[in-house]
Amino acid sequence: MDLSAVNRKRNRFAQSGQGLTEYALLLALVAVVVIAALTLLGDSTALGFKRTLDGFQGQLQTVYTDLFDEEPLLEWQQIWGRWTIENGRFTSSDRWSKVVTALPVDDYTFSLDLQTTATRGDNIWDVTRVVFRFADTDNYYAIVPKTDGVMELAKMQNGQWHSWLAYANTGADPLQSQNFQVTVEGAHIQVWQNGQLYIDYTDPNPIPSGGVGVSNDWSEGAMDNVQITVSEQP
Repeated sequence: MDLSAVNRKRNRFAQSGQGLTEYALLLALVAVVVIAALTLLGDSTALGFKRTLDGFQGQLQTVYTDLFDEEPLLEWQQIWGRWTIENGRFTSSDRWSKVVTALPVDDYTFSLDLQTTATRGDNIWDVTRVVFRFADTDNYYAIVPKTDGVMELAKMQNGQWHSWLAYANTGADPLQSQNFQVTVEGAHIQVWQNGQLYIDYTDPNPIPSGGVGVSNDWSEGAMDNVQITVSEQP
């Protein structure tokens, strides 16, 4: 028997076993680090937000949520009317009322379910709107889901209304609950409805910052399932 050949095989098996052991230890170490990081970041869902670490982008993501099950979790500013929780939604029957929450960053993704529960006028734009980059009542963007099925992107800037920045025919009925999502990065604005991208627009004169919310315009409205995602460097 060739003892040298046997010894070489034993050495290969030993090295292979050692490699597997080291790999298993490395995986265990990675798991411990991830658990420690998540523990440090914490989960503050009960306060309306949750922070997670995006390992691919190397960014912290904070997700603010409000489901309106009992009391609002976020700090909502009510303007020109009263908003209350009814049947798990944030609602208002005041025809010009707005409700907004401030954000600590300029760029974010805002998602919500929105319904115009009643219209007070005869115009197709007498609906409840999504508002974002809301700095004050003279400066904000609005998504207007009209009763003819056209969704319009408009803005109020320095007290002047600018209509038809962009639009799309979605065919959706604003008197039924619809999901909207808007992403703003600098001057770039993207708007989805029910998971489909309809508007992709870059504003040559953008409103730089502001919060999010909804606005009645000669209408009554309700919103639910609010989610706001912001990213930042750790």
